[in-house]
Amino acid sequence: MPKYPLIPLLLMAITGFFHPAFSQDNSSGEWQLAKETDGIRVYLRERGDSPIKEFRAVGQVSASMSSVVALLIDAEAAPDWYNHVKEGRLLSEPARDSHLAYTALSFPWPLSDRDMISKFEYKKDKNTGSVRLQVQSVPDHLPPDDKMIRIKRLEGYWMLTPLDGDVVEVRYQFFADPEGSIPGWLINMFLVEDPITAMKNLRDFVQKPKYQQAEIAFLK
Repeated sequence: MPKYPLIPLLLMAITGFFHPAFSQDNSSGEWQLAKETDGIRVYLRERGDSPIKEFRAVGQVSASMSSVVALLIDAEAAPDWYNHVKEGRLLSEPARDSHLAYTALSFPWPLSDRDMISKFEYKKDKNTGSVRLQVQSVPDHLPPDDKMIRIKRLEGYWMLTPLDGDVVEVRYQFFADPEGSIPGWLINMFLVEDPITAMKNLRDFVQKPKYQQAEIAFLK
């Protein structure tokens, strides 16, 4: 699969079709099913504070809860299964309930690459066994890189729900503003296919021995 399936459209981003400034309206619209394929459903909804939509992807993964969590918190593996990620690294070792990670994103010329610093917080529901990995941006944790545009607005989560027979339902919901002069309508075009690719890759990579054999402290 090509890294940049929409390069011609991305190049149009520099022609002046910039997305407007955020308003103060934080209300969100209703979720609308955008695509369903291979057991993966992707929903989009409008946000009152941005022309960029929020997405939610839902699918099932045949693996243990420990395996799925181990992959999601493996920052250095992110370039292997996330589209557009060229670097990932831990900024703090995973603790009992959180860690910090740095991610660099590759964008096609003439757009600048992006980077972001994310805080992951984990919480397990002792009654249902579900695990929530909350993610939010902490852009000021490191000084900005002059060669990158720092993503400041990022919010979302992974919700993992155990099902019968070592199957985990994965709900993957995020909103992010990549900053700079990329129009909202163009960003929205990526919000269907990229989550599907991520979910498919998650299904494959979680089968690697390092994740199959992983033990996660906060799950015990």
